[in-house]
Amino acid sequence: MTARPDRWSPADVPDQSGRTVLVTGTTLGGLGPHTALELARRHARVIITGRSPERIAQTRRAILAAVPDAALESLELDLADLSSVRRAAATAARLG
Repeated sequence: MTARPDRWSPADVPDQSGRTVLVTGTTLGGLGPHTALELARRHARVIITGRSPERIAQTRRAILAAVPDAALESLELDLADLSSVRRAAATAARLG
């Protein structure tokens, strides 16, 4: 079977070793946690963000259940609050 150029799957994501990726909207049930999970599976260091520490922790547990050796960082971030964005940006800069 010939691969179709309009078909994509998470398997198409190359190895991400040595990269740090910040993913927003990582509350379970959305696209963010799936993105973070697939990046963690490909060895990226993933910074998971969200407005609530409890929800960030839920996502962290879910990713670690699937990828026990995932390199995860957690960062509170409310994109609707400019002061939160500034704080998160400063923290993210220190994380790399």
